[in-house]
Amino acid sequence: MVKFPSEQDRREIDQDLRLGADASSVLWRQVRRLVDDIERHQALQADAAQGLNRAQQIRFIRTLSRQLTQLERHLADRDRNTDALIRIHLAPRLGEIVSHSGFERLIQRSPGYDLGSRFPPARMGSRPDGIWRALEDELQGHRVELARQTAPTLLNALVHDLNAPLLSFLAIERGNRGGAPGKIYRNYAVGQLADIHQSIYGSPPTPTLGGDFLTLCEWVVEAIGLNTKGMDQAAARILRRKAS
Repeated sequence: MVKFPSEQDRREIDQDLRLGADASSVLWRQVRRLVDDIERHQALQADAAQGLNRAQQIRFIRTLSRQLTQLERHLADRDRNTDALIRIHLAPRLGEIVSHSGFERLIQRSPGYDLGSRFPPARMGSRPDGIWRALEDELQGHRVELARQTAPTLLNALVHDLNAPLLSFLAIERGNRGGAPGKIYRNYAVGQLADIHQSIYGSPPTPTLGGDFLTLCEWVVEAIGLNTKGMDQAAARILRRKAS
């Protein structure tokens, strides 16, 4: 069973790898993501097994992901005039559907949580949820205002964020050639850890026995509940494929 490592496991790995607070934050944030990717794939695999045509389901996801990628590229091909149109037509809608935490994650800016001097309004009706509806209306106004400033960037980031789990699912699927599921997920984790290694150590990973990358892979892969047997050969093979 794949799992996110316990706090004690994370602390021990940080100490053994001599990771500072920033490097630790990068590592475990990305490990959380790859564990979520694997858990989603496992759930989809279980659902797909009940269907009549798994190949059609995979093809649907692949087409959807490709179209989101094309939309992201299209949104990147903008100018001042198209930015203005996006702000006019989509800012109110984006402010409604993207949460405060969504703004903070997608564009690293917060709409703010300050409440106006006139909050709460004098008349909220008799409904028991009146105060919460009034609060949501107040915060939605903050989001719409920020969306008017950032709508083109926010929309692009939203499309990218929606596509990310689909791309992860398809990346796992590319390694699914009928082998043991544990190896498929281990190989996916190693491929993700290669990118994480670059972020943490500032240097490309190498398959050196006893080196930083293999040590990182051994400890993290074991901590999330996957088998590490044959890790050195798998890591070398995956690094060669990523370099090609």
